[in-house]
Amino acid sequence: MKSEQKIYEGNAPNSTLWTYNGRAPGPEIRVKQGERIKVRFINELEEPSSIHWHGIRIDNAMDGVSGLTQEAVKPGESFEYDFVVPDAGTYWYHAHNKSWNQVARGLYGPLIVEEPYPTFDAEHDLRA
Repeated sequence: MKSEQKIYEGNAPNSTLWTYNGRAPGPEIRVKQGERIKVRFINELEEPSSIHWHGIRIDNAMDGVSGLTQEAVKPGESFEYDFVVPDAGTYWYHAHNKSWNQVARGLYGPLIVEEPYPTFDAEHDLRA
């Protein structure tokens, strides 16, 4: 999706942003460790693109590095990403075809993988 926005006040021209679901950065994806992520990427750009899940240990077929682990998704086509996240952590996803341009225009977003259980005991107040 494309939109034209004024980033700051002044005499600079508007910048054309490319967004995921109309947002830059893209929407937060938050899951628990071991859960499945399913994303249908529909390429509405006028050039090929893909989504790379930065830092996530997944099969190459879902890794989104166009030209290496998958073919870039052509304009008007779609690709189904489907994988289980093995590790908790703070990651990000981003376009991985002409990244220098596509990421700079807004094609990136946060990916948060929470641990399945709290790593600390709950605190309790006891009063007598």
